Amino acid sequence: MGLHSQHSKYVLVSGMQLYASLLQYPENPIAGALAFDADGLHVDVMDGSTVPGRCRHDLILEQLKAIGKPIQVHLMVEDPIDWIQSIAQNTPETIFFHPAWTRSPALTVKTIREYNIKAGIVWNNDNALEMCPDYDEILFMTVEPGACGQSMITERISQIDQIVNTVKVPTWIDGGVNQKTISLLQGMKLTGIIAGSGMNSLVRGGNIGYNMA
Repeated sequence: MGLHSQHSKYVLVSGMQLYASLLQYPENPIAGALAFDADGLHVDVMDGSTVPGRCRHDLILEQLKAIGKPIQVHLMVEDPIDWIQSIAQNTPETIFFHPAWTRSPALTVKTIREYNIKAGIVWNNDNALEMCPDYDEILFMTVEPGACGQSMITERISQIDQIVNTVKVPTWIDGGVNQKTISLLQGMKLTGIIAGSGMNSLVRGGNIGYNMA
């Protein structure tokens, strides 16, 4: 089963999840991705400077690349420009970054594109689109970045819907997407969803095939 044909679903993979177990499901996000019939994988990369926690991105990406699914990377780091070269070695589909956390949003976009990778920006209820008007994709956060298992900030949905209806690039929602909240996304013109800790409830609840259109 899958979401509506126009919507993709990516499984969120954190460093803590990957190190916790490489063989067991649901603890193992690799096996979980296959059970979720994911279209791709979404990797959070953290250096401890902008959000709590750290993540060895190089080890995670090397292992995930072997699955053969498209990979998105969400940089939660200070000065993401300094990370792009090493991340690009594993050829992700898109690298998302926070415009407020880089010394030059325009240079960050330029650097990402030099590796033939899509440059995505992260909207976290802020002015990211104004800070960086040139981008290839948008990742909308419906939780605060940096921690799994948070409840969706549902008050953001209406504003996100308005933005999605005005832009002409792929758009994604990340944060608190589970069996209970996925219905809130019905009718939105999203490209897809990122499911982290809520992935298992979507699988168990049979909502993998939820039609968002």
